[in-house]
Amino acid sequence: MFLIMLLAVQALLPLSVEADRRWFLGAIVGLVLAAAVVDVVRAMPGSAGDILRLGQRVTDSADGIGWINAVLVWLLPQQLGIAWKRGRFRGAWTGLFFLVLGAVWLVAALASGYPIGMVGRDFHGDSNMLPPTLALVGVMWLQVGAVCSSSGQGVGCWTGAESAGRSPCSAP
Repeated sequence: MFLIMLLAVQALLPLSVEADRRWFLGAIVGLVLAAAVVDVVRAMPGSAGDILRLGQRVTDSADGIGWINAVLVWLLPQQLGIAWKRGRFRGAWTGLFFLVLGAVWLVAALASGYPIGMVGRDFHGDSNMLPPTLALVGVMWLQVGAVCSSSGQGVGCWTGAESAGRSPCSAP
């Protein structure tokens, strides 16, 4: 399954690059919103209270439409990588933002009933991978935060060191 998704995502690379050129960070927002719509449709909430239990409702529902997220959620790391490479976000403060976003996202995801198993299955046999869910996006935010925080400029920012002749924590 992984190899198939990797090849599919790579085949869509030209479209991802064009989406970044045309919509900048909007391409990332669009993927996240589309994945959210898939999870909401999959959960079929009947009331506002059901939204608070979105994760549990997604986990308890049939996979069906959730497989659309196999494309949407797995395109997200590629889109984030393109944006990062093009300097759309960088530096320790951006890294800290994504780390906090990821932590809050995962706490909210677990509170709403998404399984704790982000890769593989949890003790109950539930998964956020097959098909991918919004909860998995929180892990991606953490990874982006770690990259931004630990990239050459990010480390320089936290330690106060200059990097490549630029001041630490400079914005793009």
